[in-house]
Amino acid sequence: MGYNEDLLPLADQINIVFKLELSPILTTLVNKYGTTTLSGKHSKKEFSKELKKALKKILTNLSKNYTNKLLDNYFSQEGLGLFISNILIDESTKFIVDIRN
Repeated sequence: MGYNEDLLPLADQINIVFKLELSPILTTLVNKYGTTTLSGKHSKKEFSKELKKALKKILTNLSKNYTNKLLDNYFSQEGLGLFISNILIDESTKFIVDIRN
């Protein structure tokens, strides 16, 4: 299997956690902070806290063997976390823009 195929289970986990856990929280943040969501100090702090929870959930949901395969072949420990966080941030930004429109 190649890179894209190897990352499919990770992509599935990211999508599941985003849709089921992070997107409802983003809706709440937008309702609470409006146009300052992800730009105001307090909304950034809340988002950061929720992002960490989502990241931890994703990593917990992955099997140890699969995580080790990713770390052996593609990522460092920090790199895997950064990779997942960047995807969650990008998806969150798109989601927030969609809610506002």
